[in-house]
Amino acid sequence: MKFWQWLTRKPRTFAVKPSTVEQSIPRELFGSDDLMTHLAMFVEAYHRMIEAGFATPRDFQNQGGWIQSISKPDTYFIWVKQQRYYLNVITGEITKGKTA
Repeated sequence: MKFWQWLTRKPRTFAVKPSTVEQSIPRELFGSDDLMTHLAMFVEAYHRMIEAGFATPRDFQNQGGWIQSISKPDTYFIWVKQQRYYLNVITGEITKGKTA
């Protein structure tokens, strides 16, 4: 294959069985920004927030998952009961933000 053919070649896509995805990723996170980039951190934070009683799966479902912060680099947030929670995807730290 010539170089220009390689450049213009369409990328391959690989299908993932829904059952595999459903088992490893909570459905409530499917709408998260940059999901595949920060998948492990999002899933871990999701479980930590639920286990600590800060959120429910329904809260994540209503929000659509983690939303990227425009003002804070490497940070995503979710609104839960009029309280914003921030997740730093580098450190894994979850902090409370402002209220609505």
